[in-house]
Amino acid sequence: MNYERPLTLAAMSMAIAVLMTGCGESKITQCNKLTGGINKLAPLAVEFDQKGQEIGKGFEQAKNLDQIKKQAGESAKTFNDFATRWDSSTQEIKTIELADEKLKGFQGRYNQAASTLGKGIRDMTKVLTDISKIEGTSKTLEKLKQIQPEINTISKNSQQAGTDMDKVAGEINSYCGGK
Repeated sequence: MNYERPLTLAAMSMAIAVLMTGCGESKITQCNKLTGGINKLAPLAVEFDQKGQEIGKGFEQAKNLDQIKKQAGESAKTFNDFATRWDSSTQEIKTIELADEKLKGFQGRYNQAASTLGKGIRDMTKVLTDISKIEGTSKTLEKLKQIQPEINTISKNSQQAGTDMDKVAGEINSYCGGK
């Protein structure tokens, strides 16, 4: 019996498999692509935090309803612009092509949290727009009190989304650190 031919075919199959594996992107390359996309969000997150603090101070300094409405209108524009830029950056992360299943899972979880945060920003824009349109009547204080639970919910959900994003980013760094 001639064993040479099956061994040659096996060797060729193995060589093709090795070459095919070598043609795909390495784990390192995929990790770099994903972390590079995520790192683009970091400056936006810092900017959002700074703007949020500035906006909070603006509301604290407002002395009457007109100043509150003006601050709310300006803040809504700022948040709307920020939400547009956030959505654009998160969309870039969604479109990163990855072959590694674990990285795909991280990507999906990160995108979900980032989308939740983006939704929170858009929801806050709506609330601020509503505040900017409140008319000065005897029911104004009541309307503002009705908005407060909505603001609290948006803030809580946004903070949780930020925590989730940080957690996934840490998991990615841990996974990719073992390159």
